[in-house]
Amino acid sequence: MSRRLVASLAALASALALLAPACAGPGSAEAEHPARTRQSAADLAPSQTYEVRFGSELVGYLIEVLPAAAGAPDTRAYEPGTAVIADLKRTLLGYISPRGTTYRFDAAGQAHTVGFGSRSTSIAAFFLKNDPPTLTPIGG
Repeated sequence: MSRRLVASLAALASALALLAPACAGPGSAEAEHPARTRQSAADLAPSQTYEVRFGSELVGYLIEVLPAAAGAPDTRAYEPGTAVIADLKRTLLGYISPRGTTYRFDAAGQAHTVGFGSRSTSIAAFFLKNDPPTLTPIGG
């Protein structure tokens, strides 16, 4: 390889290394969002809460993460479309990503992958049920 080509490649690599952080931009998920833990799920506003029922039995709650207001920075750990699952005491059990991966919080509040599937099936699994759940919105 010629020295000129090597020098050009080195210059290109340096330029790309300098541009990479800029390409991430202000909406970079890695730099601005906290880890997805039980604690970081404490404030999900804006969100919508639903009762989770199987038949007439109330078993817990689902908190749907809604998009942030237009133009507002979204620094929440959980992206819009995430469904956070809570029991009747409102203890957060885990969450379902918008793409269908299910995570359960351990005793320390850390999330661990436990499965993948439809939202309905994942909700049922949290509550050890086989039938599809009924979700009823709470509030306005």
